[in-house]
Amino acid sequence: MNKEAVPEGTAFLEAHVMIMERYLNMVEGGERRVELTAEEEAAILAAYDYGLTSMGEEEIQELHAVLAKLKDQIHP
Repeated sequence: MNKEAVPEGTAFLEAHVMIMERYLNMVEGGERRVELTAEEEAAILAAYDYGLTSMGEEEIQELHAVLAKLKDQIHP
């Protein structure tokens, strides 16, 4: 993400709240099921254990694939 595009301080928090409110109005919550590859599962575990900033480009792409699958289950 372009750092210049990200507001700082209070403005950032206000923007974040506005974004979350927008999406909270679109969802209901509930159980979601997705089928994951071994690579996607490994990327999830690595992100949990070491954080997103430690991830390489390939691992980030695996996480994006998981997010896309979840997004399709939440809001097709």
